[in-house]
Amino acid sequence: LARHHNPAGFLDNHLWRLHWKLDGRLTIMCENRVLRNVDTVVCPSEYMKEMFAKTYSYAGPLRVIPNLVDVELIASIPRRDIRRELRLPDDSLMVYIPSAGNIYKGSRYVCEIIRRLSSHTSKDLGFYLSGSLTPELSYELRYAPPNAKIYAPGHSSYADNIAIVKGCSFGVSPTLIESFGMTLLEASYCGVPMVTFNVGGNADVVCHGKSGFLVPYLDLESLIGAACRLM
Repeated sequence: LARHHNPAGFLDNHLWRLHWKLDGRLTIMCENRVLRNVDTVVCPSEYMKEMFAKTYSYAGPLRVIPNLVDVELIASIPRRDIRRELRLPDDSLMVYIPSAGNIYKGSRYVCEIIRRLSSHTSKDLGFYLSGSLTPELSYELRYAPPNAKIYAPGHSSYADNIAIVKGCSFGVSPTLIESFGMTLLEASYCGVPMVTFNVGGNADVVCHGKSGFLVPYLDLESLIGAACRLM
């Protein structure tokens, strides 16, 4: 069994829409029945291993095998600099906010992050928001500071996304739940330091103070403060 998600992680959290506890319990009950016929369980992070042990009744082998990136594929993708499309100088900072419209990835914090980082400088500041945006977020972004230059193309191909990430200065990921952050891993491989909450498997990916910063969960002040230090 490859255990990349855990239904227990979606329960009892007030930061996203309601998830029915009965559904979670039924899912765990069904999976416990399946586990009777499983020889080995593999998790992508130490966090998911701990969560699995707390959630399920399983006495067999439990291993951690981290997710991998296709280094040859990423290396083959040319860097794309979107600064000129945003009419920014070549030396402008470009901030990457992954899956900006996803409620689980912290969409409720995106506008405040943009507002606060933009207020930290008198210069124009670029933002790359990957993924699709909700109508609510799109509306809020209309009131972003005038020096915040936002590029939000919606859903893009893997190659197009990686190309733009390579041109970013650093990234901020206010993700609220994470089993193993592939986005963080890919950004790190591209040389883009990431600031994120110390939640889920993020500590398995981000080396604090070396490849980015881990800040206490939901501590938005620390998240923005660490991003300002990178600026």
